[in-house]
Amino acid sequence: AEKGFELILTIFSQSAQDALAQLKKEVKDASLIYCGFAPWEGEWEQAIRRLRPSLFVTTRYEAWPELWLSLKQHGIPLSMISVQARKSLQIAKGFCQILGTGLPRLILLPVTHEDAAGLARLLPKAQIEVAGDPRWDRVQMRAQIGSRRAKTLIQAFAGLNQPWGVIGSAWLEDLNFLKPALRQNQGTLWVVPHRVDPSHIQKIESFLVNLGFHPFRTSGTSTFENINQKGGLCVLVDEVGFLSELYSLADWVFVGGGFGSGIHSTIEPALYGVPIACGPHGSQKFAEVQALLTSGQLHILRNTSDLSRWVETLQLKKQMKEQWKLDALERLGATDRIWSILKNLFKER
Repeated sequence: AEKGFELILTIFSQSAQDALAQLKKEVKDASLIYCGFAPWEGEWEQAIRRLRPSLFVTTRYEAWPELWLSLKQHGIPLSMISVQARKSLQIAKGFCQILGTGLPRLILLPVTHEDAAGLARLLPKAQIEVAGDPRWDRVQMRAQIGSRRAKTLIQAFAGLNQPWGVIGSAWLEDLNFLKPALRQNQGTLWVVPHRVDPSHIQKIESFLVNLGFHPFRTSGTSTFENINQKGGLCVLVDEVGFLSELYSLADWVFVGGGFGSGIHSTIEPALYGVPIACGPHGSQKFAEVQALLTSGQLHILRNTSDLSRWVETLQLKKQMKEQWKLDALERLGATDRIWSILKNLFKER
């Protein structure tokens, strides 16, 4: 929290509790006056009337009709970060129109110019500034901090055969799709499951054994002396905090989740200019996916033909590594841009 500002930070999902607890430890400042769960719909009016914030900030497409009505009534501007023209915005706008209150002052900070165009059509009176995606900054910051345990193990495993392929945030569904390519894999395969509970790890280990691999769990030892370097060479990461370091050394990456509930972060490997593939589920939700598709760094695989073509072109794709790393650098800085805009809004108040 910057000097001169009092901040209230709220969350809706229980999945954000751990991140919130960590933030409380890191930000020991009187200006962060509350961290916790947000009011429910129907409670916003009372909260806004009591707190009277100078500015209300939400992220992505979170929009609640009663909140918008309360902000309008009290003359409080609303800024939305990484916002897209999603259905939730249409609903909130519709409620305000039906009740005849009008909209609060809107300052919209989308990631891309395409998002900005959609927002301009939906909310033509809003102030719109393309600011980029602060998640790139957050991922880079985590990468710079790194993990001591990951660095120690990777150094110990440095002698393993090249190339290195990393399946990050892996689910069994991802591995099942990748079967044809895994059977022909050369070098060392690193499998980093999304979950590291014993049951999930055991299922993935059994799957890999049935494919002819000899999975070596990283939690077993800090060396690889006992790894069978004949046949399928595979390191099964049954610990957390490894992905950034592994992605930085990978020759190719498959990001998991795309054959289940939805793909995990493609930003993490993209920072290092590595060729990336993933499944289709959830890919439409993230602006970075379209940017990475456009540059050719990412490929969405839907069937075995897509998989075969991607594997066949990996050697050519490696030549683009430096350009893709430069692309990632150009996407950094959104956090500073957004904070600068928000500070100016505070000054206006």
